[in-house]
This record gives sequence, C-alpha cells and structure tokens, in this order.
Amino acid sequence: MAIRRHRLPRFWLALTLGLVSGAVLAAHWWETQLPDRLERAARTGKLDDCLRYSEQLAALRWLGDRAPRSRGSAGASRPKASGRPSVGARP
Repeated sequence: MAIRRHRLPRFWLALTLGLVSGAVLAAHWWETQLPDRLERAARTGKLDDCLRYSEQLAALRWLGDRAPRSRGSAGASRPKASGRPSVGARP
C-alpha cells in the first residue's frame, strides 16, 4: 500500500500564493489609478483629496524600486533651519 499524501499543505500553499498575488495586483492597480484621481482633485480644487491621494501615492511608491536607499528618522524629511528668520517671522 502506498502512503497517502495529504492535500491540506497544497491547499494552504495555493491559498497563500493566491492572496499574496491578489494583494500585489490590488496595490499595483491602486497605484496606477491614483495619479488620475490626484489630477482630477487638483482640477476641481478639492485640496483635502489632493493631500490624501498624494500621501497614498507616496506610501505605495515604497513598494516599487523607486524607494530611497535609506529611510532615516521621521524628522529627517523636514528642512534644516537656517540662521536667518523666514519672511514674515516675528523676532
């Protein structure tokens, strides 16, 4: 008699690969249609939507090969303060 092989590991492998590929395809689809939504929101003057779509687009770009080499700390993206006060700043 031959040893019976269970089908459960193959089922979980197929389910896992299907879900992961579905998530990747959904992220790719969302990233491809975000620039159009951003442009439409900018054209109609919906600034809240512009900010939301641009943040989502920036977050999704981390998934691709366009990510910077080092992420740094959260405060690293702010501009460095120069020795001069900005225009309109009070002393």
